[in-house]
Amino acid sequence: MLFPSTILNKRYRIVALLGHGAYGAVYRAWDERAAADVVVKTYGDPSAEMGKLFREETRRLMEMSHPQIPAILDHFSMADGQYLISNYIHGESAAGLMGQYGRLPSTLITEWVSQICQPLTYLHENGTAHANIKPANIRITPDGTIYLVDTGLPGLGFRADESSYSASEPPSPASDIYSLGATLYSLLTSSTPPTPLRRKSGAEELLPPRDVDPDIEPYLSVAAMRAMSLKPEVRFGSAAQFASGIKERGMSGKTQMKPSVIQTSVPKPRRPSSPHRKIEKRTVLGLAAVFMLLISITIAALYLNFDRTDKVADMQATVTLESAVVAALTAIAPSPTPLPIPTAIPSPTPKP
Repeated sequence: MLFPSTILNKRYRIVALLGHGAYGAVYRAWDERAAADVVVKTYGDPSAEMGKLFREETRRLMEMSHPQIPAILDHFSMADGQYLISNYIHGESAAGLMGQYGRLPSTLITEWVSQICQPLTYLHENGTAHANIKPANIRITPDGTIYLVDTGLPGLGFRADESSYSASEPPSPASDIYSLGATLYSLLTSSTPPTPLRRKSGAEELLPPRDVDPDIEPYLSVAAMRAMSLKPEVRFGSAAQFASGIKERGMSGKTQMKPSVIQTSVPKPRRPSSPHRKIEKRTVLGLAAVFMLLISITIAALYLNFDRTDKVADMQATVTLESAVVAALTAIAPSPTPLPIPTAIPSPTPKP
């Protein structure tokens, strides 16, 4: 056990213990030469054979590079074991956030786990396993970047610790899928799943997440149970498939699970075809043309009749109107007064 202020290799000053397991421990330290925070991971086997395997495995990891995996900076051996130095990722772990906030939103959880599938895919494609996936090793930086930290060294031949997040078989991509499923289970339910050993012995049963909390989405519950199957062949075939499985529509349609594990989607019933004979298109067009012709003839005939009737009616109305005007004028005008008869002018008296 390394205590704070202990200096390793005349360079790394121990700051705090981050975690420990059956094969070693993980510490936060200060690199006095680079003036930076680092992580020191110890393996307690100081044998020459282990030292050789450790150097080979470390060099292989140092050749890998992924933006969501801390870089391996240094490695060395001492009398008490092997030491691995990597970048320290500032931020908070998913386990720490779950402890602070309790039940986390499922949208946030699926976003974290989906992003973790990217570096995990990178490791698997390069022929190695992480061998140590759990909520404490998912780290979220202040800017929102998700890191998968504390990569194990499966080439050393260590078996995974018998924990709630490790499968019962040796480290492999399939065991990483189990660990990722257990991590999803823990984040969804805020509880630790039983170990594979207790499940195999019947001492404890793995309840579906929806049985623990009915508010958990069904597709997330199904994905977690599939990933945590005790049979590796039933689990997701890759981290990419796991990422697809925890999406809302990822479990619909085709599925690789056995019928006993998940029900496949039932196809929608087809509408029965009509037994009646369909009318050809040209027949329909012909009937429509005939119908329109008949309508046009009918409208024309009606228009002509209405026009003729209107003319007769207009003539009658004009005659009637003229008669009425004459009668009105006759009734209104006063009868003419006869002029008086002019008086005869008297003839002048003749002169004598």
